[in-house]
Amino acid sequence: MSALSDIQSRIENGQRLSDSDALFLFEQTDLIELGQLANKFNQTKNSRSVYYNVNRHINPTNICVKSCKFCAFSRKPGDEGAYEYSLDEILAKARDVASQGATEVHIVGGLHPRWNFQSYLQMLSAIKDQFPQLHIKAFTAVEIDWLAAKARLSVAEALTQLKNAGLGSMPGGGAEIFHPEIRTQICDTKTDAERWLDIHRTAHKAGLKTNCTMLYGHIENYSHRVDHMRRLRELQDETGGFNVFIPLAFQPHDNEMGIKRYTLGVDDLRTIAVSRLFLDNFNHIKSYWIMLGPDIAQMALNFGANDLDGTVTEEKISRMAGGRSGMVLTKSQIHNMIRKANRTPVERDTLYNQIWHDDEDLRRSAERDEHRDETSMLLYKVEQGEALDPKQQASVAKFASIFELGQAASIVKKRVAKSPFGTLLPSYPLLNDGPLESLQASVDDVFSNSNTSHDIDPKKICFTLDLADPTVDCFKHDLDSLCSFISGANAKYPNIAISLQGIKSIWKLGQVKDLALEEVLERLSTSGLTNIESSLYENEEDLTTFELIDFHRKCHQVDINTIAKIEISSTYSGGSEPFWDQFIYKAGEYKKLHQETLGLLGLSLEVAAGSFITPLEFIRAIAVLRIITDNIEHTFVPFTKIPTLKAHSKDGDIGSDPALKLAAIAISFGGSDLGQIPITDSDPNRLIEELELSGVPTGIRNNTRGQSTSEGSTGLQP
Repeated sequence: MSALSDIQSRIENGQRLSDSDALFLFEQTDLIELGQLANKFNQTKNSRSVYYNVNRHINPTNICVKSCKFCAFSRKPGDEGAYEYSLDEILAKARDVASQGATEVHIVGGLHPRWNFQSYLQMLSAIKDQFPQLHIKAFTAVEIDWLAAKARLSVAEALTQLKNAGLGSMPGGGAEIFHPEIRTQICDTKTDAERWLDIHRTAHKAGLKTNCTMLYGHIENYSHRVDHMRRLRELQDETGGFNVFIPLAFQPHDNEMGIKRYTLGVDDLRTIAVSRLFLDNFNHIKSYWIMLGPDIAQMALNFGANDLDGTVTEEKISRMAGGRSGMVLTKSQIHNMIRKANRTPVERDTLYNQIWHDDEDLRRSAERDEHRDETSMLLYKVEQGEALDPKQQASVAKFASIFELGQAASIVKKRVAKSPFGTLLPSYPLLNDGPLESLQASVDDVFSNSNTSHDIDPKKICFTLDLADPTVDCFKHDLDSLCSFISGANAKYPNIAISLQGIKSIWKLGQVKDLALEEVLERLSTSGLTNIESSLYENEEDLTTFELIDFHRKCHQVDINTIAKIEISSTYSGGSEPFWDQFIYKAGEYKKLHQETLGLLGLSLEVAAGSFITPLEFIRAIAVLRIITDNIEHTFVPFTKIPTLKAHSKDGDIGSDPALKLAAIAISFGGSDLGQIPITDSDPNRLIEELELSGVPTGIRNNTRGQSTSEGSTGLQP
């Protein structure tokens, strides 16, 4: 029996995982297998329910006597950006959220050197007196420790007075990482681990429920995370006083630790899944969208999490550290996130008492359960090499679990794709509105390494010329010049790869001279062109599937390989399902084409304009596409086209792009190629590095003559 099978058996028999088990799950378990295990365990506790509440964060001040190295929130008195709310301002924020039907205010802030214990009691009393319907969740263990010391009270005495003034429960902040090896480096002046745990123990004895957290993704390792979670599990065994465990993804901006990376999506999901399996005495694991981002938070609902937090409104602490998720979600947005994860939204209060749930969602969940055996059998056939008919493909697309789809897609990918999974192609966009000579000069610049600061062999760059790009004018109506440029570049640099983009624009080249499409393509092929793909600037929706298939067929007949774009679409209504039947039909047609011509490098998956497709639905579409087109080597997941629920980037670096969290996950669920990475905009080396940290084997696609070669896992170095 394998180590994973042994762990799975013990979980099913109700046995507790050891530290070494948790380490194994972190370090050696396949992401899909781990997620499936955590998802099953979560459903035994919570069925398909995902909780949220209508709440507001109030951070009364960022003035703080502590100087934690990871913190971007705190300021000293007089510092730029320092603030402190008056009681009237705090009450105004509470009044605003109470009028919107909130059930909770969440209050945490800095340790203000001039605020005394009485001011905090007054704050609680005023909120509770004016808005008795609001539950007040307030003050971390660090704040309680500070307040008790200032008032010369024991923690138990301070908590009693705060509770009498209106305190209903405590949040879990300030835990960070308990292990002294890490804690002394990141927050050596903060309340230590034993003190933090004892304050929560005291709160539980006083009848106050509390949350607990773990800050991960900085300088700690997996063993430090497991040590942290074990201490929480032991206290939960003792008191049963924790409501929920909340892994907090480190936000990398404006800290003193020199960390500039966001956590990786694969690591986020692993952390959620392992915590769900290890913390067997916790009912709830929170996927905190503020720090994970809505994309990963939604995916985590399939990896063991059963809570999203709430509407939040105006959270400042993670935002000031580079949080990219915004500061508010509406109830409607939360409902859509949960439903599109195939879960049932349940509104709760702070203590997890149910306020509302959706009966219609329960019916839809039951419908999926009815198809479980059927879809499992169909995907087993896929794994054995059998093809499904369109009706069966639609069934698995709509009803199979994301993990069953991912497993089947991975098996198909291993059978079909020859190069490492996670290949990409550094590209250099040829943008020019001047004469032909200046375009040729831009190619020369790249080969002389004078036009790029990145350490990339120009022989491994694909030069992309998008005929639909509004900045490219010199070839708009001039097929002769275009062919001359391609043949000249190939003559000067025999290993050059030029990818021509813009299907409709290529058609127009022939119309100017009254040439048939076949004649245009023949001339392009004779000049040395080897690849054609879709444009970023063209809408192909007015072309029928037949016209698109015919275009690609004619390219293949003259030895031009193509990458065909296939779009997943839906209405823009947040609650709508993707149009699976339409998607499956197009994928099937491209499969037939490749059987005939062998000319497709792959299919490039994108979201259709005007459609609302969440990242989780996009991941599902990747797996479905990989399963259907089991004769085409690559399923392209263009990095620049991965959909995100929030696209805010603080510094423009590729490491700040929310799509980076999703790239490795997309590869894990059936993708094999991340498309072209423009070296003029970002550094492909950074993407390679991030993928390899996620455990994805990577390589560089050689786009010349459609051949796919690997550079191993050494990134972009020659």
